[in-house]
Formats: sequence, structure tokens, C-alpha cells
Amino acid sequence: LENLKGADKLKLYTGKGYPDGLAGDQIPLGARIIALADSIDAMLSDRPYRRGMSSEECRKQMEQNKGIMYDQAIADLVIANWDEIVKKRMEIEIN
Repeated sequence: LENLKGADKLKLYTGKGYPDGLAGDQIPLGARIIALADSIDAMLSDRPYRRGMSSEECRKQMEQNKGIMYDQAIADLVIANWDEIVKKRMEIEIN
């Protein structure tokens, strides 16, 4: 669980907003992965106050914010596999 420490806190990859002032690779890997996964879910999901983004807009947001909000290497991996991720997410929502 040490790898998930801080995953429940709002933070940026740059270290701004991180409770311990950690930035980049100092942030535990699990927390960096969860931060991106949580953002994707938040962007794509309908909320009572707004509709979810399109998958293309979500991908663009990740592209624009890698290295700022998200670990660039993790974001690059997600973007490289984006079509498969979106397909899987749709399958899960249907079932």
C-alpha cells in the first residue's frame, strides 16, 4: 500500500497541491496511475451538473496536461492504447 500513499489527495505531477510537496517520480507510482485513471473516469462520466466529455476530448486533455497533471510516461502509454481502453470501458458499461 505504500505505492498508493497520497492517491486520495488532489495533486499535480508538478508537485503543486501534493500534501508532502512531492513532484514527478517522488510521487508513488500507484498514486500517479490512480490520478490519471480517476481523471479519465471523471472526464468521461456524466455528472448531475454536466455531460461527460467525448473520448476524443478526454484524450486531448490528457495530451495537454501530461507532465503537468499527469506522469508523461503513463499518459503516453494510456494515449498509445486509447482505442482499446475506450472499447473496454464501453464493454464494462454495457454489462
